[in-house]
Amino acid sequence: MTAVIVLVVVILVLLWFQGSGEKAFGGINTQLDDADNDKVTNLFDQCPNTPAIIKGDDSTEVDAAGCSQAQRDLQKKESTT
Repeated sequence: MTAVIVLVVVILVLLWFQGSGEKAFGGINTQLDDADNDKVTNLFDQCPNTPAIIKGDDSTEVDAAGCSQAQRDLQKKESTT
């Protein structure tokens, strides 16, 4: 009998809080999207507006953080001034 009561309570709690996680933390789908199509998800993209790689142009190739070499150079320059 106790197990049935616990099960009912768990189900009611799950129904009560359904969807509240998305309200508190935002949808996981928006974090896993890749808004600038550089193959780095928005969650890990440190340079969110880097355009996609232009074929034959190595200067636009992005690293694992989603930043091009030009952006990294600019960040280094700004941090030293």
